[in-house]
Amino acid sequence: MAKRRSRRADTAPVASATSATSALDHDDHAALLAALDTHGNGIGIAPLTRAARGPRRRMAPDEARRAVPSALTLYLVERAGVLSWQTTAPAVTSPSRSASVAPRRRAGSRRATERLVTARAFEEVAPDAVHAALQKLDDTFTPSRGLRRLTNGRLVTPPAGPYEGRTLLVIHGTFSNADNVVADLQATDHGRDLLGRAEKHYDRVLFFDHPTLAQGPLLNAIELERLFAGSTHAVDVVCHSRGGLVARWWLETFAGGRRGATRAVLVGSPVAGTSLAAGPRIRGGIDAMTTLGNAVAASGQILGLAAPFLAAPVGLLRILLSITGTASRLPIPDALMAAVPGLFAQSRIGNNSELRVLRGGSPPRGLDYFTVTANFEPAAEGWRFWRYFRRTTAADMVTDVVFDGPNDLVVDTDSMGDFGRATGIRPTDSLDFGTTADIHHCNYFRTARTGAFIAKALRIG
Repeated sequence: MAKRRSRRADTAPVASATSATSALDHDDHAALLAALDTHGNGIGIAPLTRAARGPRRRMAPDEARRAVPSALTLYLVERAGVLSWQTTAPAVTSPSRSASVAPRRRAGSRRATERLVTARAFEEVAPDAVHAALQKLDDTFTPSRGLRRLTNGRLVTPPAGPYEGRTLLVIHGTFSNADNVVADLQATDHGRDLLGRAEKHYDRVLFFDHPTLAQGPLLNAIELERLFAGSTHAVDVVCHSRGGLVARWWLETFAGGRRGATRAVLVGSPVAGTSLAAGPRIRGGIDAMTTLGNAVAASGQILGLAAPFLAAPVGLLRILLSITGTASRLPIPDALMAAVPGLFAQSRIGNNSELRVLRGGSPPRGLDYFTVTANFEPAAEGWRFWRYFRRTTAADMVTDVVFDGPNDLVVDTDSMGDFGRATGIRPTDSLDFGTTADIHHCNYFRTARTGAFIAKALRIG
């Protein structure tokens, strides 16, 4: 695809030699930079120069000027612990690791310093290629599609349906895949034990890999229904995050060949949507996802469910910038956010027609829901950045507010159990971690209490 010239509104001065050098000197974001390098092709970004060999390599002044074409560059800036992608280069004046400048002041905000972490070149997406770009992003983070079976702890291609007997279905969340979920469970003794008991209890344990950006949960559910066509089996479900919406559409709208009662465990699921995906808050949402991924990586825990947050947000930002034409138009109107159906379908806004229909149905018979929820209030120094994304600490704001209240880093806490008054659905049982400094959206499955709750809900304990 031929490169198109960026719109004048995003034009910025070419970054100085010192700022480019400073960015390449930082090594405390090594996992994030590695993820950007690994997934660069799939998310539509590239290093500023192919000659660069890692974050420690210094650029000569003339090389830096040639390597930073401002019109097609995204800059990752760190301010008060918050990572933010922007289209203008910060005016860093010193090449040292502590180089910083005062950022743009916001009303009521405290003065903070900022530094350039990295700069990446990107190519705008043509108006008629947005969906293809979303599909490519999906292919990067969810390369497999359809059902896979867990056999002796490994994922393999299952025999084709229809299926009989007892089935456990596991559904992943946004940017993720079945491999990430399995890896996360296998990282702990209790997770491995849960998988082992599930294999013994059910005739099959199936994982559903599906695109999470180019398609909304309803289309995912339609595909799931096709995969189970003709089946006559008893089905239980475990899902994480957005996977809960896929499960609801499938269980409440389609038969799926189900026979008998179904027990579904929704872990951190946005059954009433998430503010992180709301168009008016997407700018802060992208910053929140990037900062989250980096914080988890910096803690030494490259969790399977958190790893996608290291690179996926910038790929999404590239597409949104191409739709709007300028970063100044983020946040974006709901009408434009609808161009990303996988996010819009879980957006916590009043005019989300897909969620409104889902939440207005009638409770199906023989279906019991179980929920796992938390309100993450970090205490560790490295997590202090999270207060900037909550309205309750708007006086300290250095980024856009994402959440109005309690959340688990990705989903509003009160959304996780709100199935809609019209449905009459209430969770049969819930594991509520309450306000916690330890449990968040990306480590639910690393906690023994979650495993024990799932086993109890499925009656395999």
